[in-house]
Amino acid sequence: MNTICNEDIFLSDKYRKLILNECGLADDMVEHLISHEFVDEINTLCQAPISLEKKENLLKLILEKRNYKDDIINEDIERKFIDSIWFDVENARSDIKDAVSILQSLDISPTCGAIIYLYKERYNEYTFQEETSGIGIFNSVKNVMEYIKNERKDDSDKYYYRLEVWEPKEFESHDFQMIQKYEYYTYGENICWFNKIKQVKKQNGNIINVAESDEYTGNGLELDFSTPYKSGDIVNIDCTPFGPAFHAMILEMPNGFGNPYIVFRIPHTEEWRLAELRYKRFYKSVYPDLSYYPMLSPLYRLKLVNYNEMKDEDDELLQLIKFVKDDKSINARIWNDWPNLEEWKSYHKDISFNEVKELFKKFLDR
Repeated sequence: MNTICNEDIFLSDKYRKLILNECGLADDMVEHLISHEFVDEINTLCQAPISLEKKENLLKLILEKRNYKDDIINEDIERKFIDSIWFDVENARSDIKDAVSILQSLDISPTCGAIIYLYKERYNEYTFQEETSGIGIFNSVKNVMEYIKNERKDDSDKYYYRLEVWEPKEFESHDFQMIQKYEYYTYGENICWFNKIKQVKKQNGNIINVAESDEYTGNGLELDFSTPYKSGDIVNIDCTPFGPAFHAMILEMPNGFGNPYIVFRIPHTEEWRLAELRYKRFYKSVYPDLSYYPMLSPLYRLKLVNYNEMKDEDDELLQLIKFVKDDKSINARIWNDWPNLEEWKSYHKDISFNEVKELFKKFLDR
């Protein structure tokens, strides 16, 4: 999707700030983004951990605030580019509105033959694998959310729910073959993400269900914008409910711009990793040399960790801070010297803390 820009040409900073705040970004992150760069607000909004209804309302607000006069008088931007931006906004609102309408229709017309399969899911941070438990079949969203509300009294934020919506192929013509139309994901007691499902025929004739795109879940998509934090800052990485929160140290990009790298101990292991923030390669997988990727970007809740928020396990991060200098060329050399995986050359290898410390000391001693 295209950005709606950080100038009054498309949307004023007042409303851009409102959107980013509603998406849950920290105050200092919002101020940084408003002041420093273009941001893909539409993609950021579509993947945010807020209800689908709120997303639809915010997209409606964006469309209402469009300044057609400025579209016309601004000669520096091609008309086709301007139109493509607003097409993305209208298309996103239409897609989300359709997804919301499907849920509403299940409560209005429970006799249409549609059903909801409910699954309870999580990433098991101790066995390093995704787990799915089938809950059962429901005929209305209201009943599903009532169930989730009751369960959350005992649940932690480690769990989320997936709803599969199945409908008869042709209800009115009495073709009751069930096909999947949508899948939805929850955060807390809100339905926040969805995939529209299409049916694809395999070579052997079997039909499989696949997502039409990932733009409303964030699977396979990365938010890519810079942060207000600098090398040596300790930040909180929070992708719950798709993985445990943890602390990491920022290793700034060599030019001080763009999505930073972070250094951190992989949760519930003794291994350390260097990873680019936007790619969400934070958690170990049960499969060797692979990773589990959370659906939610950490940028929504990324924030500086104050000293009184430090934990015992942060002692090792505090040891690394003293090795980080203002010279950004050191960051680049650490990135270059960190060993890579044999099979996946673009990924850095997980190493022990002693190896991390020796790597940092090597550049301090130069």
